[in-house]
Amino acid sequence: MEAIHIKRGGYRRFLVKNTLAMALPMLVLLCVLVVLLSRIPISNRIKDNDIQPTETLYDELDRLYKAGDTNVVYNATDLRYSGYNYMIDGQIKAAYYYNIDKEGINFFLIKTSNPKEHIDEVLYKGQIVKDSILVEHILSNYSEMSDVNINILEGYVNPYIISEPDYPYVYIILVYVIVWLPMFIGLLIVSYTLLIFIIPSLHPQSRRLSIYGRPSEVIAQIDEEIRENLLFHKGNIYITNNYMIVNYITRTDVIKLDLVKYLSKNLVENNSHLNGGRDIYRLTFSNPEKLFFEVDCTSEDLADEIVENIL
Repeated sequence: MEAIHIKRGGYRRFLVKNTLAMALPMLVLLCVLVVLLSRIPISNRIKDNDIQPTETLYDELDRLYKAGDTNVVYNATDLRYSGYNYMIDGQIKAAYYYNIDKEGINFFLIKTSNPKEHIDEVLYKGQIVKDSILVEHILSNYSEMSDVNINILEGYVNPYIISEPDYPYVYIILVYVIVWLPMFIGLLIVSYTLLIFIIPSLHPQSRRLSIYGRPSEVIAQIDEEIRENLLFHKGNIYITNNYMIVNYITRTDVIKLDLVKYLSKNLVENNSHLNGGRDIYRLTFSNPEKLFFEVDCTSEDLADEIVENIL
């Protein structure tokens, strides 16, 4: 039969298609994830807002809280211990401190296991929490300890607390992982696909070609024969002078024809309903010492054409 001269990408193109087909579910999932993340307002939950020193801390906290920007970095000064602690399982994990500005008393929850009576200055990350009931409770406790009439302090207290334990470290880490991981995986898939196209012998699938020789040399020979000596091509089946290549969705089988000792054709009746009621013919290529391949054909004519071109 006269050779069919047709330019094709060859074996490396098949590997790229197989790789992308295997990665397609992951890529679709990543795209869906990116779309969902783009529709969810998460920037406010992961962004830190630097609060500059101010004479009226309440106004700044009120503005940020109402805007949803509750993560802050604040340099608190002249803090005094309120005598009230944040306890978990009977252990002190943080303590409530306060200072005073022109608008009144401001409360801060600072991580510590051994509260100090006074902190000159501390720079920390916290979340703005509005809890008037808790503030009143702390004031009541403070009033009992210091004999200060709580009524004097009424209306003079900032209901917002900058809480260090409430800062969402875990949430922020998870968001960055969820946002960056899809981008990293997508970049990795693209990079790996390009690498496979450049050096196809690195693909795990290419290792099976070692039964025919050095994989890189076998691939080069397959590519050359597909370009210059393609004798038969129909659907996913390619036959050259020395090879039969069957390109499936996620894999590519390569059969070196001079190694085939036994070739048989059988009607697979039980699978006919899977192909629109038509019979499927199975070609079996085998060599007890080296190889065994099965190729299903959608018609007897196709099976006969393949056998004819091989023989």
